[in-house]
Amino acid sequence: MIVAKQIKNSRLETEALIQLSQAYTKQKNYQKAIDSAQQALTIGQQTQNPLIEAQALDTLKQIYDAQGNYQQALKFAQQRLIVYQQAHLPDFEHNALIAVGLIYIRLGDSQKAIETANQALSLARQLRNPIREALALNVLSNGYNLRGEWEQAINAAQTSLAISRKSKDFSGEASAASNLSTTYTALGETNKVIEFAEPALAFARKTKDHNLEVNLLVDLGTAYSKIGNYQSRLIYKYSNLTQPEISIGWVRCVVRHIL
Repeated sequence: MIVAKQIKNSRLETEALIQLSQAYTKQKNYQKAIDSAQQALTIGQQTQNPLIEAQALDTLKQIYDAQGNYQQALKFAQQRLIVYQQAHLPDFEHNALIAVGLIYIRLGDSQKAIETANQALSLARQLRNPIREALALNVLSNGYNLRGEWEQAINAAQTSLAISRKSKDFSGEASAASNLSTTYTALGETNKVIEFAEPALAFARKTKDHNLEVNLLVDLGTAYSKIGNYQSRLIYKYSNLTQPEISIGWVRCVVRHIL
């Protein structure tokens, strides 16, 4: 970073500041993480570089997300969205819309989540990008699940699943299957839960997606308990995790097969 300052290279200096911020976040030294990200943001604004500005805003969003402060995370996610919109960068705008929608999900604001997901869906179709379309549909399904509108949740997730399979987007397929698993768990359709959750769980473990893995394990545990399949019963042990830990893998699950 010192070298970047000496040669007056704002891009290198920003990259160094963001890397430093991310390192502080991992150490849970959030104030220093915020300070570094704010310096990067100032550089982006002073140089009128929307990509640098948006990257710094995303870093700030991630810091507050890690602390479980979703209102502050939302503020920076929305600012990032505006930067991309003003810069007329539709691909980046779509990413920002998805990020905003997911924060609304965490805040429990289903209406805003659905509105934002529909914006992302419309933009993805304008861009003719099936992977982005499937991603937006997954957020939309999450929103409908949140408000208990099961038919709409299933329709959105099924459409996402079909698109992801056609595009060979295994991550999107697993996310759609997880949404379907969540919906069918709420509806008490245990066979459907197992049908969608088991293959998605294998993908989640392979890619070390702990949030997805936990969601699927919870759904499978509920399903196995309802059908009385104690041979494959899942037992969960919840440790005393802090909110930041929850955001990257909010519980640890221990699977034990009962003989």
